[in-house]
Amino acid sequence: MSQTSNAPVPALIAVDWGSTNFRAYLLSADGDCLAKVSSEQGMLNANGNYAGVLQTQISHWRLDFPTLPILMAGMIGSRQGWVEAPYVSCPVTAVSLAKGVVKVADDAIANCWIVPGAQAQGVSGGSDIMRGEEVQMLGALAQLNNHVPDWLCLPGTHNKWARIVSGKIEQFSTCMTGEMFNLLSQHSMLKHTLDLQSPFDREAFHLGLGMSQRPGGLLHQLFSVRSRVIADAQPILAGADYLSGVLIGHEINDVLEPEINDVGKQGSVAIVASSALAERYRLGLEHAGYRAVILDAEKATLAGIVAVAKAAELIPSID
Repeated sequence: MSQTSNAPVPALIAVDWGSTNFRAYLLSADGDCLAKVSSEQGMLNANGNYAGVLQTQISHWRLDFPTLPILMAGMIGSRQGWVEAPYVSCPVTAVSLAKGVVKVADDAIANCWIVPGAQAQGVSGGSDIMRGEEVQMLGALAQLNNHVPDWLCLPGTHNKWARIVSGKIEQFSTCMTGEMFNLLSQHSMLKHTLDLQSPFDREAFHLGLGMSQRPGGLLHQLFSVRSRVIADAQPILAGADYLSGVLIGHEINDVLEPEINDVGKQGSVAIVASSALAERYRLGLEHAGYRAVILDAEKATLAGIVAVAKAAELIPSID
């Protein structure tokens, strides 16, 4: 790879290696993405050949830049992954993650490290964990600079909500909202009263949000997805978005309301997502009275990995 005199110089290979997907980025010291590769060879699909998968995906970069450090985040550092990187307890910062990075002792891959996950007590007081999202959260905070939100929301199959205090991840909670939606819409009686292919129905979604704030609780309100259709109060085409509104509304109420009562205010939330889910969570949060902004998930991931790499002195800081 040729470099002009004014071109950014590669300083790091960042890898976001989850359960089902592999993504690698060639980055400059200030976080510019110079190149990217991706595949479906996530941790579960690598068949234990992690070094082989990594070499195949980034060999062209290593030929030109053989000494670049590699910093990996995600499920690759889990107990079932390549090398376990033990969890770091909250409060979490780039510095605390950097202190917990684990070097991969594999002769085939030199100068390769894994970012640890994070652990905390969720809003219920029980144990909670995450891997990969902690990097996204720190990257999001770095992007926001002085406009630090009260909470970060990372929508997905297993949504993460983090409370931010003094620029640190103070506490977080996981909600299985995405997985619950999939289970209910595909494997329960509700599947007969909704259409997953229909365009987004904002009115139905707002009706679901409103229902989540009524008495009766989630289990009672879920049945209304069916009963509203049977009573001709809602068409099947609107069922999926109504169900989504009920679930997301309860998630927001159940995770954030206890925090509001504790700190005595309604706050701001930064949503870190690159999917259509981001808009649903923005609508849900604004419906509940919060200020919300959406940040790009990939940019947050890269900014977070760079922050950890600098804190671990794998690349020089130019700040």
